[in-house]
Amino acid sequence: MFEAGRYDQALELASGRIEKKCCRTEDLHFLNQSYHAASQADYERIVVLKESGQPDIWPEIYHRTKLMRKRQNVVLALPEEAREAIRFQTVDFETEEAAARQKASMYLFTLADELMHVETPENAHEAFRALEALKQIDGSFPQIDQLMIKALVVGAHDISFELVNSSGKSLPADFASAAATSFTAKSKLPEGKVDYAIKKDKSYGLRIILRILAFDISPEKMATTTYTEKRPQADQEDVAQVVELNLEKSVTLNARLAFVGQHANTTVLSVPLDVYTGFKHNFAVIRGDASACSERTRKLADQGPRPFPSDFAMLLQAARDLGATSGTLIVDETNEKE
Repeated sequence: MFEAGRYDQALELASGRIEKKCCRTEDLHFLNQSYHAASQADYERIVVLKESGQPDIWPEIYHRTKLMRKRQNVVLALPEEAREAIRFQTVDFETEEAAARQKASMYLFTLADELMHVETPENAHEAFRALEALKQIDGSFPQIDQLMIKALVVGAHDISFELVNSSGKSLPADFASAAATSFTAKSKLPEGKVDYAIKKDKSYGLRIILRILAFDISPEKMATTTYTEKRPQADQEDVAQVVELNLEKSVTLNARLAFVGQHANTTVLSVPLDVYTGFKHNFAVIRGDASACSERTRKLADQGPRPFPSDFAMLLQAARDLGATSGTLIVDETNEKE
């Protein structure tokens, strides 16, 4: 391994032997050679990259610095005798890695952003590769998923939208069409760009699959509060008994929006979606002189009672909310500003 330049594999083998056995001279020699050779190779490569002054150097510098930190941690976990034998000294790789990570992230983001200024399929494919590398470096980069989705959509010649129910429970027959309608309205994709009825003889560059994982419908809840309101008059006191009612019902829905590429039918990006759809209604019933009540109470009384929506109606609204949430991830920001 060492002779072939596979220093990290050699280091892993030597450190494994030292952990299981005592520090044999042969293993220590092997550890010393592999650790220092690997670190020196990475260091020299980083120097060459920095001297080039090119903007695209930072992803490689980040990965090499990260590898040097991990390699150092392997040796740090070994017995002190082994560390002393190879004259091991710790280096603050964390600071260098953090700086390289930031510069690599900004380079990849800037590259993708510039490519997407001219929205061609070729530019979109290259932008997606840059964003994919960015996500590996910094998965929490702001709006990284939405940027990747935009690149996928722009790069695809034909798109299909499918809803799959994997919850194990039945959904209304109109659930899929309600979600698709909201998705279309919110995403603002060009007419004809997306097929909602899959054509078997058509090859899709991108399949968007909205998978329902689970949903829960809460029981109908009604909270009642009774109180008295009064208003003093010159010769009497106006009094009213008020019964205030708070009605609540909700649907929580867990889903995942997957983007499946044409190549090998593989999922290239998957985004979790949680949707909460709630019904709330407050009203009051006044018994007695309504003039004794506050303006707020009279307004509640004017609202009057409303029936709880059915489970069917709640699920259809949840479908519309889910479709709109999905479409928001794809919405064309240029069209939005116009």
